[in-house]
Amino acid sequence: MKNLKTLLVVAIIGLSLNSNAQFSRWWYQFSAKMRQTPWVVGGGWNVVDDDGRPFKSLFDVNKSWNIPPYPSRLFCQKVLDKEQGWSVELGVAYNRYAGGNRINNNDVISAGQMYIGVDAAAIYDFNKLYDLNALMFKDQEIFQPYAHMGLGYTYRAHGPYFHTASLNLGLGFNVWVYEGWGIQVQSVSKIALAGPFIKTGANYMQHSIGVAYKFQPAPISLGKRYKFKKHEIKKAL
Repeated sequence: MKNLKTLLVVAIIGLSLNSNAQFSRWWYQFSAKMRQTPWVVGGGWNVVDDDGRPFKSLFDVNKSWNIPPYPSRLFCQKVLDKEQGWSVELGVAYNRYAGGNRINNNDVISAGQMYIGVDAAAIYDFNKLYDLNALMFKDQEIFQPYAHMGLGYTYRAHGPYFHTASLNLGLGFNVWVYEGWGIQVQSVSKIALAGPFIKTGANYMQHSIGVAYKFQPAPISLGKRYKFKKHEIKKAL
């Protein structure tokens, strides 16, 4: 009986050590890969269309669009796999509903009602399906259309939907114009996770335009030790 318990303990410890070793190996490989993919950060303006009328009057700027005069959106994106085209993004937006605009089929009584949106999304680069740059820009990475898919949280100071979670689906594109600088344009439909699902008045659209900057990863260094040895070899020859 004691031998059986000892074997079980040894087996559990062995499995634990093996799992830790595999996780450490995976984490090392993942970290090394992340150091070789770019970060993208940016900010700009956002437009909230929250009139509660899905697919109707999408461009009713005067009565439905809420546009702050100052930059009101920040985002940070990390490329996970450049070859496969996947990235992740975290975005934060601030807005204020304009007085007299239609909100959830009701007119806002007074101006200045606050809006805050926080979104986490997966980004897929459509160039991995068909690279338009090869057709239009001689393989220069200039135009980058993408799909935006994720989850969000919305706070409205105007009821009845003060706090809502949402499923976000959208499209956008980046235009890289000069040494890592680019312009981002995006439209996202935010489908509230509230009843009645799909038909709830908490659904809304958010459009944005802004400036983006891509931080390219540093090139892999061979290290001082390698350079020293190479120098010594040349000297000996």
